[in-house]
Amino acid sequence: MNRNIKGTAFVYLFLFVLTVTGCAHVPKESVQLSEELTGMINSAHASHLALLDQYMAERRQKVDQFMNEKWIPRFMGEFISKSNIVKLVEDEKDAAGKGKIIYEFMEDASKEIFKTRTSLTNSLDEIDRILRKAIQDHYAEMLVINQSMTAHLRSAAKVTSTRDELLQKLRIDPKVILPMDKINRSVEKLMKYQGKVEELPNIIKEVENAV
Repeated sequence: MNRNIKGTAFVYLFLFVLTVTGCAHVPKESVQLSEELTGMINSAHASHLALLDQYMAERRQKVDQFMNEKWIPRFMGEFISKSNIVKLVEDEKDAAGKGKIIYEFMEDASKEIFKTRTSLTNSLDEIDRILRKAIQDHYAEMLVINQSMTAHLRSAAKVTSTRDELLQKLRIDPKVILPMDKINRSVEKLMKYQGKVEELPNIIKEVENAV
């Protein structure tokens, strides 16, 4: 997540705490407020991770669909043409010899298909790790901010009204935590990837830079 955004959020929240600081000390209400906010932050955290799980599951399904419906058929067509297997099988008179040629061809083709599928899957796993860490870091910071507010909160205001004001400052926008428009543009490249598997880290880097 962008450090400027996190820093700005912290400043706003800290300034807000200063504005509501008063002479009265209400430790019971402060503890109650902290517990409520902590529970809400943890709930939002769990929901956000669930959305990420759903998002990544859909992308993995799309990668499988892309491999089965587009990449593999296109690859096999090019592989057959380059290997000249049709002519090799036609020229081979022995049935066992034909079988051996076809077997070796399929074995070589399977290795390339497995290599590409594994590379795409591993790339999605790495993107999942990057996005999950961004979410974890964000909510961990939210909890730290909440603890800081509770430690400094000195106000005679009612818990309910204070809570509502704090929640406005603590409004959690998933679009801010993870800029999905940028992330989607990068992840969607995997859905139609035709480049070298060695260049896949470039897509992962795009996602990492986005968060």
